[in-house]
Amino acid sequence: RRALAAGLRARRALLHRRLAAELEHGIGRALGFLVIGLGAGALVFAATFAGGRFVVWKDVPEVLRAGTSAALLGLSGALVMSSLGHAAQAFFGARDLWFWDCTPVPPWARFLDRTVETALAALPNALALGALAVIGLMLGGDVGVAGAARGAFAVALVAVVPLSLGIALAHVGGALLPAGKLRRVSLVVVGVALAALLVWFRHARVEKMLSPKGAAELLDGARGVGEIGPHMLPSSVGTAFVIDGDLDALVLLVVWAAGSLVIAYLVHRLLSRRARDLAVDESPVGLVHGSTRDRALKALLQPLPRRLRPMVEKDLLAFVRDPGQWGQLVLLVGVGVLYLVNADALRQGFAEWPAVGAWVLPSMHTGLVCFIAAGLGARFAFPQLGLEGPAVWIVD
Repeated sequence: RRALAAGLRARRALLHRRLAAELEHGIGRALGFLVIGLGAGALVFAATFAGGRFVVWKDVPEVLRAGTSAALLGLSGALVMSSLGHAAQAFFGARDLWFWDCTPVPPWARFLDRTVETALAALPNALALGALAVIGLMLGGDVGVAGAARGAFAVALVAVVPLSLGIALAHVGGALLPAGKLRRVSLVVVGVALAALLVWFRHARVEKMLSPKGAAELLDGARGVGEIGPHMLPSSVGTAFVIDGDLDALVLLVVWAAGSLVIAYLVHRLLSRRARDLAVDESPVGLVHGSTRDRALKALLQPLPRRLRPMVEKDLLAFVRDPGQWGQLVLLVGVGVLYLVNADALRQGFAEWPAVGAWVLPSMHTGLVCFIAAGLGARFAFPQLGLEGPAVWIVD
């Protein structure tokens, strides 16, 4: 208990130091992050609130239930992959393993500490946006403030299930692959999931809702959907609790959350040692002088001025070796491709409302470009010198 309390104090101190470091990089950068976050949250809330009002206007409560179930199910799917990558790093980071091997604490203490670390890394952004989406949908759908509060609570409980599943999958994968390869495989799976989402989105023809006839067809189809997936899924159970206030559904949702944590702990007890040994055996491999990759890198840097080559080489190597960098770029590219492929469908959808489309479509294009530019700038442009820390004089 004392060790866990000390761990929480250390995390708070680390958070304070990180906030102070961000402010040292410039107030403008911190304000930029704040504005981006508030803008994204306001956009999500406004969109779901408008959707709830539309459901009330059309008097189709089945669509409200289906939308809530889809929101909780989509949140679960996104958090599984995020939790998998962060769990592989939290549980099997080589610099952390020696500490736990030398500490006489029970296995549940390390599991709890690393689970908290995974949750802090994987959940906050998704939980905030998911809660805002459900709250906006409930308030717009006239479910009331109590329904919005139930929605926020259900989002938190539902998130425990994909968190536990991600931890369990990290242990299963870690028992088969080293931790670094596991993170790369998980990011590839994210890319495949984005491609599947792209195919589904085009097949669903969501842009039909922009025309009166298409909207009527989609509403008629949505009336018969109700909940998405089997009735016993956490998303369906959470929907019953949020909309109906069903206490039995709340109890079942708590059982889902507690049971998934227990299963993750049992998998940790069974596979953590083998996954730990594979993680420790993994060592980073640099470029071999004269190898094909070394020659390719030199050829790539050849057009640059000689004084600039070491800096660019450092950034390229850091980009390739860090899944956190190229993984985020893959996600941003996926968002861009998803939008571009459907841009023509959006134009066709607004064909019956040319006056509306004339200002909506350019605004959407500008918003997407700003989102990708902000993501790239925040991830790559601003931190390049700050990441050097005390060694920045070497770059100079």
